[in-house]
Amino acid sequence: MAKFTDIDMGRSASIRALKNVNAFSDTVHGCEEVLIEATADFIDFISLSKFSDAIENNLQSVSEMNDGSGVFLSSWMNIADFREMISGYDQELVDMTEKWQSLGANEVQIDGFLKRSTAV
Repeated sequence: MAKFTDIDMGRSASIRALKNVNAFSDTVHGCEEVLIEATADFIDFISLSKFSDAIENNLQSVSEMNDGSGVFLSSWMNIADFREMISGYDQELVDMTEKWQSLGANEVQIDGFLKRSTAV
């Protein structure tokens, strides 16, 4: 099982909006992906939240970059819970999630790059 420590803190993390219907998630038109440059700070913040265990226990390696430059560790959560979690971290991101929700998103996907020396 992957852990937060398996994430490459030197590479950007990303957050994207999804609409989950009957356990199938798809991207939402008009919702741009958000890059988190300060991955270590973001993961440190997440690790202190009440959602930490759920996010970490759900970390999965499900995709990689088309050019082979990296494998993602991904986790998903309800958009309202995500907004609650980040409310003390980044108001601009909170505002973005409100926009995403108005466009139909009900879930977010958090992606970080798997450290190259880590096998999951």
